[in-house]
Amino acid sequence: MKPQVQSLLRFIAANAYRARHDLGLTQEQVASKAGMEVSFYQRVERAKTNLSLVALVGISNALGVDLLALFAPAEMHKLPSRGRPLTVKKKKKTSR
Repeated sequence: MKPQVQSLLRFIAANAYRARHDLGLTQEQVASKAGMEVSFYQRVERAKTNLSLVALVGISNALGVDLLALFAPAEMHKLPSRGRPLTVKKKKKTSR
């Protein structure tokens, strides 16, 4: 994939993620409103798929943002590392 295309996909991913979080929506809610599968929308937020114009318009409508706002330069969010989340062990209270 060309670097310019990859940059645009990252901008779209970052802006869609930010708008979704600002609205307090889940990926499932956005995907449903946009008329797409959840797994496809998840790939959009990870910049791992090419988008059609129909998909872009659906996402912008679902998020209530201008289509061009999705293309604004933005940094992608930091994804948590894969694997099991770290758990913090609580210290046992000792009686004295």
